[in-house]
Amino acid sequence: MLDLAKPFAETPAALDAVQPFVEALADARGELVAAFVAGQRLDEESDALAPDEERALLEEILTRCTTAQRRLDTATPAFDQLRSLERDITPALECAEARFRELTGRTATAATTLTALRDGYAPAASLPVTGHVEQAKDRLVFATTELNRARQAAYPGDLDTAAVHLRAAEGAIDQADMFVTGVERLATELARAGELAQQGAPHTGPYDDPLDVLRSQGRPLLPSRSAVAAAADFITTHRGAVGAKARTRLSEAERHLAQAVATLSAEPDETHETHETDKTGGAHQTDEIDRAAENTGHPQLAQAHALAQEARNLAEQDVRAYGNPYGGPVGDGLAGALLGGIILGETRDGTGRADLRGPACYGGTATRARRTSGGQF
Repeated sequence: MLDLAKPFAETPAALDAVQPFVEALADARGELVAAFVAGQRLDEESDALAPDEERALLEEILTRCTTAQRRLDTATPAFDQLRSLERDITPALECAEARFRELTGRTATAATTLTALRDGYAPAASLPVTGHVEQAKDRLVFATTELNRARQAAYPGDLDTAAVHLRAAEGAIDQADMFVTGVERLATELARAGELAQQGAPHTGPYDDPLDVLRSQGRPLLPSRSAVAAAADFITTHRGAVGAKARTRLSEAERHLAQAVATLSAEPDETHETHETDKTGGAHQTDEIDRAAENTGHPQLAQAHALAQEARNLAEQDVRAYGNPYGGPVGDGLAGALLGGIILGETRDGTGRADLRGPACYGGTATRARRTSGGQF
């Protein structure tokens, strides 16, 4: 439902024009967060809820999800008018190709980074990004095919078909970016955690998992942020297979983390040192919030971490159960595109295989599949 086309629309000249669609996404997310809160309560209190309470929670979930879907469906015509892919696809196509070239280089660098993480830390430290480089390459293989198809359709003037393939390529490029960014982010988190852990416990060695060391020291902010971000990346890049329970736990993890950070930021510890602002100013702010978390024992950070890990575990179970609904050639990237929800598909009755529909687009249930593939995948 929440489409990834928005980054491609945010050129400097279109920032103001994009704002209504950013707001539509924010509104939809707000409704879903509230629906997930109700869903979490249903999961936790199902045995204790009276029938009327359970019915009220189910009705709230349905109402909020419907409101979110309609909010995006309403914004879809204006969004398509802004992008105007069927009239002039060249700017969007050039933007996607530029991002593809950038990501090709970053993916190679991420492979080197991941090797360094495996060599420098305990095996568990790099586990959240295991397979990220391979999956980024898989998405880029799919993007290569779709960009070529978009170009081939655009030159003779078949812009409707070109838009279908461009949208598929954009989704694949965005997920490749997410995989690569996950490796880059974890490397930064581990380096920073190592610095902080040395300050609190000089015994930390080169093969420790610094994030776990921080947790054992009672400094939960960075480990919680890392766990929530990793779970969000996994669920987003495997959204074609992930079910409601994992999404519910992730939403609750994000909510608890945001509330904890807001509380700690608003009530700084009076004993904090004043740090000058420099290029690591964000790290200093994290340090101060970490100290506040240590002094107050903020329970929501622990909840956020636990919920994020549960979300990741549930999502991995969903992915294992999902299997491969695509019977095409191995290595063409389409199986990953289905798994990532880049290409929409419906499982055929009794076969376990998927009928391919087309790329997921900005919109709710009524509009997200509007760019049909016509059997082109």
